[in-house]
Amino acid sequence: MNPDIQRANMWKRISAAFLDLILLVILITGIALLLSQIVNYNSYVTALNDGYAKYEEMYDVEFGLDQDAFDALSKEEQDRYMEASNAMDQDEEVIYAYDMTINLSFLIISVSIFLGYLILEFFVPMLFGNGQTIGKKMFSLALMRTDSVKLTNFALFVRSMLGKCTIETMVPAMLFMAMLVAPIGMIAPTIILGLLAVQIGLLVSSRNRACIHDLMAVTVVIDHSSQMIFETADDLMEHKKQLAAEEAQRQDY
Repeated sequence: MNPDIQRANMWKRISAAFLDLILLVILITGIALLLSQIVNYNSYVTALNDGYAKYEEMYDVEFGLDQDAFDALSKEEQDRYMEASNAMDQDEEVIYAYDMTINLSFLIISVSIFLGYLILEFFVPMLFGNGQTIGKKMFSLALMRTDSVKLTNFALFVRSMLGKCTIETMVPAMLFMAMLVAPIGMIAPTIILGLLAVQIGLLVSSRNRACIHDLMAVTVVIDHSSQMIFETADDLMEHKKQLAAEEAQRQDY
């Protein structure tokens, strides 16, 4: 580990991350709205809601009850509720609208998250150089390898798209959505809480205050104004040789 790494101030990192998060949410929301128009998402939601309303009126019931509310119904009301539910389950149009709503929700959210990260966390840092997002640029922060060598585009892709986008965002988001549409027990919350615990543990205990994405890409967040970043490992080696030679000269005197 290079002892001369000028690690970023934690409050600057938090501020830069918060700004990047705001911009990312705005971009992802805009992309999601655009995609929903392209795939005609609202038409399936409307068809599904119309289906619910149709059978609620036909059987004089109200869907969406939790278990306690269902148990509080009379026997006659429970039977009517189940008849309405079974009848709706046989309606091919409602089933199709439901399937399309769920499938498109997963598609729109996953594609929006991917494109948002690709633009703000990969293409923008490539444009600015040294892994700088808009937030990092504003607070004079940057990225480099832990050996003080300049970040490669491949390492940036691993950090941004595999680490931040896929593992830290996409996995929890998809698991959370799965929890909303199907009873999957404690698997999803256990994985989400586990990722959060690992992330916090690494941030607090690691020497470079690294997150999962930093460990994957072997990167460190540094203060750009004071950190020397070398273009290649050979440049770093030459710098070390020069420092050693200067130290040797001082010792001779």
